[in-house]
Amino acid sequence: MKVIHFLSFLCLLVAIALMPITVNSATERRAQADVSVSWENPNTVAVHLSRQIADNLTGLEREQVQAFFSDTKNLQMLQQSFLAWSETDAQKESRKRRENATRELESKRAELARLKKALVARGKTERNRYEHKIALIRKDIAEREAEQSFPGGFANCRKTLAAICADNRWMSQILFSGELHGFSNVVQIIHAISKSNAKVLKPGVERDTVTAVALEFSRFGWKNEEAVKRAKHFLKYWRRGRLNSSFDNLPIHQRRAVCGWKSNHPAGTVEAMEWAVNNVHLPDDQYTNCCWSCEYLAFNHFGDSVQLGIFAEPYSDAYGNNHMTLTRNAGGVCGALSHFGAAAACANGVPALTSGEPEHCSYVVLVNGVWTPAYSLSWQRWLHWSPWNNNGRFCALHLTDSLFAKDAERTTHLSNIYRMLARVFIETSKPDQALICYQASAEAAPLNYPMWREYAAFLAKAMPKNAEAWTTLNSHLSRGMASVYPGMAAMLFRNHVYPNIEKLSLPPQELLKMLSVFWHDVKAMGPDRWYIEEHADVQLALLRKKSGNSESLLGDFYLEMLKGLYGQKDYCAVLLPWGNRWIKKLSPKAQKSITEGILNILANTAQNEDSDARNQLIASLILDAERSRDLESFVALSRLVPAGSVKSRAPIPAFDVFPGRLVSEGGMVFASSTSAWDEPHTHSGILTRQGGQIHTEKERDAWIAVKLPRHANISGIVFVGTHDWKLYSRFHPIRVQVSETGKDNDWHNAGEVIPKSQSRVNRFDLQKENPRALYIRILREGGPEYFHCEGIYVYGTPSA
Repeated sequence: MKVIHFLSFLCLLVAIALMPITVNSATERRAQADVSVSWENPNTVAVHLSRQIADNLTGLEREQVQAFFSDTKNLQMLQQSFLAWSETDAQKESRKRRENATRELESKRAELARLKKALVARGKTERNRYEHKIALIRKDIAEREAEQSFPGGFANCRKTLAAICADNRWMSQILFSGELHGFSNVVQIIHAISKSNAKVLKPGVERDTVTAVALEFSRFGWKNEEAVKRAKHFLKYWRRGRLNSSFDNLPIHQRRAVCGWKSNHPAGTVEAMEWAVNNVHLPDDQYTNCCWSCEYLAFNHFGDSVQLGIFAEPYSDAYGNNHMTLTRNAGGVCGALSHFGAAAACANGVPALTSGEPEHCSYVVLVNGVWTPAYSLSWQRWLHWSPWNNNGRFCALHLTDSLFAKDAERTTHLSNIYRMLARVFIETSKPDQALICYQASAEAAPLNYPMWREYAAFLAKAMPKNAEAWTTLNSHLSRGMASVYPGMAAMLFRNHVYPNIEKLSLPPQELLKMLSVFWHDVKAMGPDRWYIEEHADVQLALLRKKSGNSESLLGDFYLEMLKGLYGQKDYCAVLLPWGNRWIKKLSPKAQKSITEGILNILANTAQNEDSDARNQLIASLILDAERSRDLESFVALSRLVPAGSVKSRAPIPAFDVFPGRLVSEGGMVFASSTSAWDEPHTHSGILTRQGGQIHTEKERDAWIAVKLPRHANISGIVFVGTHDWKLYSRFHPIRVQVSETGKDNDWHNAGEVIPKSQSRVNRFDLQKENPRALYIRILREGGPEYFHCEGIYVYGTPSA
């Protein structure tokens, strides 16, 4: 191996700033000037280091790469080159942002001058208003001027830059713990904090905390001055021992979630976070429920709706820019409560973030190392923060934890070395070596999410028509990531792979094989249900376009998908009804062919292709959908059951309805247990006049519940029990309970209990209470006893 003459380019390395220099001051100033000039043009640094590495690396075999980069100086060069390339990529955006900030500051100064001039000619009443405006603009100008003290580039922060570039672990944290946007800005923030606290340049909790703040604030373009305040908040309370003890041991990627909590939200102000430390300091696991210390209110005390955007205005003078005190005292709906819970956790050093769900806002908290949903109504959550851009999937948190787990440190490190080497070879015009490096990086750590983005971008630019290279990427990504985190793999395929595969001149059958690989490699659901249908839709649309909408090919693809997933009920429960929706639009011939194929797969053997066997198989999938509270899959699976087999054992009798609509229609029914007498394939009929049959085991406090299609205010419920009068005794006492979430600890009694049922039809009048709910259930108190029914009908008015 050739010896790297490291001293030949020390003038380009910022690490020289840390070395003692025993020369005259003029020489020292000249050396520092050279360092500054080099990093003010990071492209020069990157090119020089990349050439040194490419010239001295003897080979790309794993043993050769590991041996070469076991030398800390070689690793230092590689990481510095990658940092320099990242800064080169960001410079154009950074310049534009600084130019915009300068223009906005000048505009504010001009506005201030205009108001001051206009003030002279105003009367007393108008003067007060103008003086108020002037005060606000002066405050705004002061904040903008403070931002101007953070100039672009590295010229004023050589010592901090040198400290970073001399520390391989620190560089690795900055490069790989999540998204890196604006390395020079990260350095500026760390440097500003180090002026009053030199400890932040030394390894430890303080440095990791400041680094996490700098990375997140730079990533989102938030104010640097606010970043300094945020970092000082965490440092102050950590030194005083006021943060939760779990904060001490957070890895940098989780620390970023805490320290980078929304600066652009009033829950992220220093005032709000300090209030949370002093007023909502709890054990980690209690932050999932602390949102309920605030009152759920859709209208404030003055009658203003939260939907109008003026809900908080009457309280602005009292609570200022502090979301925590506002929500605690004035209340709010799901968004306010979830921000309260997540902000309280983050302020105390516990990772948390908010997330959007259909017509709802929830949050997620890291409890004992597990990301735990809080105030959640659905698996369909989109995280408001994620380690990686454009990926708010819940599984992103889990994949990142796996990537940076202690037992994965060596393979992740090796993967990142190959990833950096790929950039070296790209910039030194050696695409074949770059491809080898990306493939080696993927093999070392297939969960390295950002590496796959770069890998696909490289192929799109350097080898856009190379079908073999794309096929290899497709199979490696599927095998390495889809088998463990299919939701994350699906995002990569959708955003970075399929748009490029679409441009290839692949025969339709070859494309079918590429798309089917995913479903054959899927082995688990991941941490939660993911957007399976969405991924299938993308694949189907691509195949339609490339095959000219060939019905035969689409059918083959669907059957191939089901073959890959055979035996995985969670997936079949989703993809069977998904396929049923579009198959209905095909020709009768194609429908018959696909149906025969589905039955063969479902039954697994030819002799089980009768309707009873099919209903039994679909029934098991319906139960799975009920357990996961998956309304969409429940409805779609129920449509696969022949209409004639969905009915009660005796006709549902006529009954008087309650005011409003039948809000349970299109909902989902489920029970505390199932039994040998249960008929899950008829469960959907329980919500219609056809009726059905649901039957629990013999147990205490058995119940049967309905998840409504949407929230509703309930006027009344009709419960139709068994047609066998001898079993009426099983229906007492019975009562109604309602819930917003359907969770075990969130059921509330509504209406009057029926102590002893004398009829098959039982009516619960809730018009006085008119409770709002997404779930209702009929509870048979006491026991143990069986509980069953043939119809449930919920009336009321749909609510927001």
